[in-house]
Amino acid sequence: MSDFVAAVNELARDFPIRIHRVEHDEQHFGDACAVLSISEIDLRFTRDKGELWFEILVPISRSKWYSLGDVMHVLKIPFEISGPKDLISTMRSVVNHLCNHLGEVQEALGAANRGEITLQLDRLIQCRVSKTFGFNTK
Repeated sequence: MSDFVAAVNELARDFPIRIHRVEHDEQHFGDACAVLSISEIDLRFTRDKGELWFEILVPISRSKWYSLGDVMHVLKIPFEISGPKDLISTMRSVVNHLCNHLGEVQEALGAANRGEITLQLDRLIQCRVSKTFGFNTK
């Protein structure tokens, strides 16, 4: 069993989550992906060439994933992963943080607010891309 799959199984044992999908490819640098649910919030962990990404699904289209850090930024919820940087510690910190702020996230992504939140997230991403590539956004 890979360390990624073991970490996901450990999360399922220790947190109130459902596992929807786990994919792992040892032949491609150990790339892996796991989709989990915490209450009605879908969380995706992706390991690509050794880097770990965590994203949340905004339920407006059921197909648009946003960086969990960006979602927390837009919601003005501090988001910093502290402690050891090993795989399981990082994943546990992310899930714990989301569990601690689950009510706020659910309210923000509820039907009444998700359109505005999605708009803010898209603006944040557009601004980041513009700065990265030196586009003028006037």
